[in-house]
Amino acid sequence: MLTVTAYSFTIERKYGVFSKLDACTFVVNVYNDGNVLSIVTDCSGHGTHVAGIATAFHPKEPLLNGIAPGAQIISCKIGDSRLGSMETGTGLIRALIAAVEFLQTFLLFPPL
Repeated sequence: MLTVTAYSFTIERKYGVFSKLDACTFVVNVYNDGNVLSIVTDCSGHGTHVAGIATAFHPKEPLLNGIAPGAQIISCKIGDSRLGSMETGTGLIRALIAAVEFLQTFLLFPPL
């Protein structure tokens, strides 16, 4: 079982892009006190695209702002492009369970 250590994006605002040409974003997850590393990329960027439209924040170019500029979002991948579909019923249920567990762990009982 993995021990999840909470990282607050709200404090340091860390994210990554492989290059400006492809704008492929990635997330690095560190588990079990640094013993397990997971690097995740988005294989189908529809959700990322929609999130970018909604939350884009460009302080120097406000015309490029999204609908809710600077809003904080939680990314949860529920689809599997290998199946040729955006999501499955199983994926939706797993995402719902993960969201509830996240809320219970980090919002109701935040780590000290």
